[in-house]
Amino acid sequence: MSDNTIQDSFVKARQDLLKVLEDYKKINNNFLEFASPLQQIHLENCKLIYSREALLRYLPQNSIVAEVGTQTGYFARKIIDITQPSELHTIDINWSIFEKEKFLTDIETNILHIYEGDSVEVLSRFPNEYFDWIYIDADHSYEGVYRDIQCAAKKVKSNGILVFNDYTVWSPLEAQPYGIMRAVNEFCINQGWEFIFFALATSGYHDVAIRKIGCEKSDYTYPINSRYVSSEFIHDIVQLQFDKAVLSYKLHETKQSLEYSQLQLKTELEAYNKQLQQHKIQEEIRDQKLQEKDLGLQAQQFQLEKTKLELDYVQKSLAEEIKTIQNIKQENVVTLEKIENEFMQSRLQVKALQERNELLQNIIDAMESSKFWKIRKAWFVLKRMIGLSK
Repeated sequence: MSDNTIQDSFVKARQDLLKVLEDYKKINNNFLEFASPLQQIHLENCKLIYSREALLRYLPQNSIVAEVGTQTGYFARKIIDITQPSELHTIDINWSIFEKEKFLTDIETNILHIYEGDSVEVLSRFPNEYFDWIYIDADHSYEGVYRDIQCAAKKVKSNGILVFNDYTVWSPLEAQPYGIMRAVNEFCINQGWEFIFFALATSGYHDVAIRKIGCEKSDYTYPINSRYVSSEFIHDIVQLQFDKAVLSYKLHETKQSLEYSQLQLKTELEAYNKQLQQHKIQEEIRDQKLQEKDLGLQAQQFQLEKTKLELDYVQKSLAEEIKTIQNIKQENVVTLEKIENEFMQSRLQVKALQERNELLQNIIDAMESSKFWKIRKAWFVLKRMIGLSK
């Protein structure tokens, strides 16, 4: 198979996986087992280590150890060679791939003890506070890791250490979610444990080591003669340190909560002051607008009074004009009556003249029709003919 074919297959598989993840998110939003965030108090004493093999040099030597999940036994070999435990109890549910031939001497000398079965069932057989530290690399689901932590925490000593492999939320080599990070973070937050080592892995499958907060050292800062002090007393001292650390953690949480509340209150106060300032500005703008409106109303009132005065003047002028018109109308009526009287007199005169003209015309007609006027008319015609006179 060529590199291109492999690349194409990988791209297709990735697309199919993303589609399945999108479908699964509709059913379960926490498909990747996202972890709760830790606080700074959980990381105050954490040391960064470059590999999990190097981490073994920082863990208790010549101690009683349990390894939960071993597969081929690779890391069990490292635990024995580097930490030289007095006892290593290795637990796995399937030993078919375990390379037993590499551990024959360790088994014969009772350093290595092998157990087959469920991790919680096997660990439960041991007394509480039996182990100095436990390495957990078994079921990687959230539920599986949660079961292992709850049991293992009781089986380590008061200052014991729990180490977890594959501290991540996703396995790129298996293309499946891991619940280690979620389970470990929840346990530290709820039970008051802290990170003391973080071992890097180039593949991204990191290791982390945790212990109770307050158990910085397995020995004490003041001398204790073990001949006069019982192990129960030492246990009580460690428990008191743990209780003190838990109280310190709770105080830290309370302080953080108070700081958060103060910050929130400060933010709300600033927001309130800002809102108040905005309201003040709005009030000033409103007052300014009201003043402008008042000035506008005053101007309108002034204009109204001016218009009223002008209207009064116009009304007065109009009344005078009406009076003048009425006077003119009265004069016109008198004049019209006078003209009508004159017209009637003129008509009478015209009628009289017409009657006189008719009378004169009748006289003329009568004269023209008489013999004298006929002779007279003929005489004038003859005179014009003979040129005696014009």
